[in-house]
Amino acid sequence: MVITSEEAMVEESVCLRDDATGVLDENGRLLLSRDSKRFEVGPLLAELVPSLEILLADGAPEEVLRGMVSQNTQAVEQLHVLLRRMDDRGWLQRVLTFKGQPLLTMKPLVAKPQDRQAPDVAGVVTLSRFALLRRVGAELVLESPRSSAVAVVHDPRVGAFVTSLCRPVLVDQLDAEAIGLPASVLSVVATLLGDASFLVPDLAEEEADMRLAQWSLPDLFFHSRSRQGRHANGYGATWPLRGRFAPLPVVDEQGESVIALTRPDLAAPAAEEPAFTSVLEGRQSIRAHDDDQPITLEQLGAFLYRSAGVRHQVTAFSDGSPRPLGMARPYPTGGALYELELYPVVHRCAGLYPGLYHYDPLRNQLDIVTAGLNPGLESLLQQTCAKTGMARRPQVLLTVTARFGKVMYKYEAIPYATILKNVGVLYQTMYLVATAMGLAPCAVGGGDSDSFAALAGLDYYEETSVGEFLVGSRRQS
Repeated sequence: MVITSEEAMVEESVCLRDDATGVLDENGRLLLSRDSKRFEVGPLLAELVPSLEILLADGAPEEVLRGMVSQNTQAVEQLHVLLRRMDDRGWLQRVLTFKGQPLLTMKPLVAKPQDRQAPDVAGVVTLSRFALLRRVGAELVLESPRSSAVAVVHDPRVGAFVTSLCRPVLVDQLDAEAIGLPASVLSVVATLLGDASFLVPDLAEEEADMRLAQWSLPDLFFHSRSRQGRHANGYGATWPLRGRFAPLPVVDEQGESVIALTRPDLAAPAAEEPAFTSVLEGRQSIRAHDDDQPITLEQLGAFLYRSAGVRHQVTAFSDGSPRPLGMARPYPTGGALYELELYPVVHRCAGLYPGLYHYDPLRNQLDIVTAGLNPGLESLLQQTCAKTGMARRPQVLLTVTARFGKVMYKYEAIPYATILKNVGVLYQTMYLVATAMGLAPCAVGGGDSDSFAALAGLDYYEETSVGEFLVGSRRQS
């Protein structure tokens, strides 16, 4: 697209995305590759070679590429089809320049979705409420979980234009002089942003339709970026931090003040406790504890060991290759990394003083973090009552934390989603163990990660709470 005016020229060039490589082989076939993705087409007409060489190098406006084959109708048609196929599959990026200086680069993430029509930028448009402008490396990037591309903003005047779209407007009625770009340039920028789903025709599209109104920005970003299909980031076990940092140890160092726990005989409960089906069907959240006969230290220790204690360390994979950081525990986790830690906040437990403890799953002991209930821990217990509707404070509040680096060292895109899945698995394990033992279990819907990090002396970005669970003695009916 080339637009001339009395002032200047705005030019849109197309080229191969900068994280891909492309070659033309001797048989006239175009071969593109990016990570594990491949695209192959051809054989192509020989007349297309000069145009494709420019496309694979620095790029050029589509009009220029087509002009190079304009004498051959068949070549023009083949080039047109090829560019559309490459564009739809996310192999092409577009660079918008003004007076020879880059304004904006549209970088594809994935193939273009086929289920959404771009808004008419000649009418009323507004910025999508899911659009996010942030720094990525040395670039300013506009992105959205609804978009199949990111917009790299090279010129601050484009940023000013984006901010002017925070309310429904007619682009041709904006104050182009205040923004600093001609109206013709703003129209082209709006077209690119609209094509990439950064603009919507009005507020109703995202706020009056429950399909989109139900999503918040963080939730939709989390969903789209932790699943494949709407981003081009690494995914899965890519080990993004290997070579930059040392991996975290299997468990934390032993505390200075510890309380040893009795390791239960796991064979005994099998004969005395209900059958698994009875336990599964009898599981329920119980929000009342028997304070006349509170949970005992022996029961708490057995519950912790049966739910989360390390059975043995695993040093090899099934094929015999070395396995670092491996251990066997009662519940499964992604990659067997076992990043979750348990911090019992004890209010009432026979044989154990109130306070904040850390469960050491490897040594099966409690490390004393804070002896006694300080005002912060008192407040934490009180907040738990408010969240669960309990009339009295719980006997034991188990705060589940995550040592984030254990998972983020190995995985990309999915680490936090994996951690939350692991929390759910641990919850179910604790529910079943508590039910089998005749205890009163209850998961809590949320908690204050900042406050707990301060109470436990943790760093919010290294380890803090991701879940809460209550356990205590069950009232006998």
